[in-house]
Amino acid sequence: MTLRQLIEQLDELDDALLLYAEGGVHAGPDSTAVAACEPEDGSVPPGAEGMAYVLEVDGARDVVRVWQEWRDGRVPTTDDKCDAILHYARQDAFLPTEEDDE
Repeated sequence: MTLRQLIEQLDELDDALLLYAEGGVHAGPDSTAVAACEPEDGSVPPGAEGMAYVLEVDGARDVVRVWQEWRDGRVPTTDDKCDAILHYARQDAFLPTEEDDE
């Protein structure tokens, strides 16, 4: 499964899961990804070998919610969601609107 496919299912995932992808925060939408529970020892969970942490599922949902609020309720595409989530994972900040960039 790719990160894009996983993000398409974001609303169906359990809040307790974490997103992992090949490349971690440097992943792209087409990177292999999984949603899994973090083991108590903080290691990479089974099934996520070779991947690194991206963001918690509930955090990713917050990122999408803020993206939508900052854009007057516009419904984000899956690519919009990927961009916003990866931006947050890399920058620890919400993706600014185009007006913010001007």
